[in-house]
Amino acid sequence: MNSKKKFWICETCDLIVEYNDVKVGVKYHCPRCHNVIYHCKANVMTNLLLISFSALLMFYPAFFYPVMKLSVAGLTSTGNVYSSYLGFYNQGENLLSIIVFITVVLIPFLIPFFIFVVTLFNKLRIYPSIQREFLKLFIYLKDWGMVEVYLLGIFVSIIKMYSLAEINFDIGFYIYIFFTFLNIMIFTYFNKQTIWDEMENQLPIFEGDNVDDNIELRNTGKESNLILCDVCHKIIPAKDSENTVCPRCLSKAYYRKPNSLNNALSLLIVSMIFIIPANVLPIMKVKFLGSDSFSTIMDGIIYFFQVKEYGIGAIIFIASVLVPLYKILVILILIIDIKFKRQIDLLVKTKLFESIEFIGKWSMLDIFVIALMVLFVSFGELSATYASDAAIYFAIVVFSTMLSGHFLDIRLLWDNKN
Repeated sequence: MNSKKKFWICETCDLIVEYNDVKVGVKYHCPRCHNVIYHCKANVMTNLLLISFSALLMFYPAFFYPVMKLSVAGLTSTGNVYSSYLGFYNQGENLLSIIVFITVVLIPFLIPFFIFVVTLFNKLRIYPSIQREFLKLFIYLKDWGMVEVYLLGIFVSIIKMYSLAEINFDIGFYIYIFFTFLNIMIFTYFNKQTIWDEMENQLPIFEGDNVDDNIELRNTGKESNLILCDVCHKIIPAKDSENTVCPRCLSKAYYRKPNSLNNALSLLIVSMIFIIPANVLPIMKVKFLGSDSFSTIMDGIIYFFQVKEYGIGAIIFIASVLVPLYKILVILILIIDIKFKRQIDLLVKTKLFESIEFIGKWSMLDIFVIALMVLFVSFGELSATYASDAAIYFAIVVFSTMLSGHFLDIRLLWDNKN
């Protein structure tokens, strides 16, 4: 290769790909794994600044205004998104309460906040170190905010409760839908490479930290002694496999994620252990006129099919049963293939890996439905809803599979390719 040409390193398969000019709006794909290597978007910083500012303006009414009011037998119950975690907290389910607070309230606030500060400070060309740290935090947290999953949980809960009580929607319901739309737009316009490139002009990066024009490029980054930073995607020369630090984001950089297989397998085993009680034990308890009834995940799915809500039943079945099993199976196959250096259907397995990263958090749907039922179906001695034993086990399965996929370095699969 001509080392003076510009090049990318694919984050999925580590292939070095040369390029000349970059056109706005064009997606550039890796010729080996077909991953999108670079997508040049116009006005990224301006769009993100406006969208994140709008999201911050909407946060208070979306989370603190009442979502809806339930009325049954002269009794009423109301609540907002912020108070979703309080139902679990009041029942002594502290871990579930913390999980709901972090994924539904805290991170959904931090996501637009970090992006707003980064883009505003970048426009004003001030505090580059704060820009760097906030953008790193955004990258670490972005997959753990679950406003869209919670919104789907609201719709599922409405269908589950509409035959039991009269439901009146409040302004918070509509504002939360708009906030969810703005949150999706942040991820639509977010472009990691563009933002870090804009920021790099304001950060003190020494010339010696960049790639030497005379370096001999081989097929992959690892073969060329080049590391693609996992956090900011800067290409940097490997000084020491254990002590290389990215000059742009100051994160530790490695050829491959340390202990990738061991970490991924350990978390996968945790999910395989807890998925059994998560599906066998009751996940929810409903108290009605002094009588307790328990239901498992499958009981909830069967209920929706019995009342002919086939779409909702199918969504819960896919999110709560199929998706966790699918994630476990895919990660297990990938670990086995990497361990035994199998080179069969690498493209297919790469797409499977990308799919589990995309669908991972949707399994939290059942937990959010329970949180909403606990919050709204609270009518004293008449009727009340409680989380049961399987709820925490199911949450452990969701998070352990998400973390397992996060720790698994898919480039290890392509390292085996001849």
